[in-house]
Amino acid sequence: MSEDKQPVSNSVPPEAQTQGAGSQAQGGRQSLPPPSFHMLISAMAGQCLIHLGVAPDPGSGKTSINLEEAKYTIDLLQILKEKTQGNLTPEEQRLLDTALYDLRMRYVTLLR
Repeated sequence: MSEDKQPVSNSVPPEAQTQGAGSQAQGGRQSLPPPSFHMLISAMAGQCLIHLGVAPDPGSGKTSINLEEAKYTIDLLQILKEKTQGNLTPEEQRLLDTALYDLRMRYVTLLR
């Protein structure tokens, strides 16, 4: 299996599409996908992409760059990587490594 670094996807993870997707919670809203390590990393990476100006803020619909917040989120992901060392499945480790690589490259590009 290739260890190529791929950019973090802005799409909903496959398990979120099949588990709970389309079901209705009280009040007619869609229920949330089940919590998982994948969802945690995806949520943090998504927030970082908003701070990097790659994705619009869901509240305002506007894109803006906040490098301080982006770096903070990247640092939190790094701490998570250090604290979970040896306790992740290969897939989880690959997801975290890929997210960190992609976010760092985007961050450094904006610094130039």
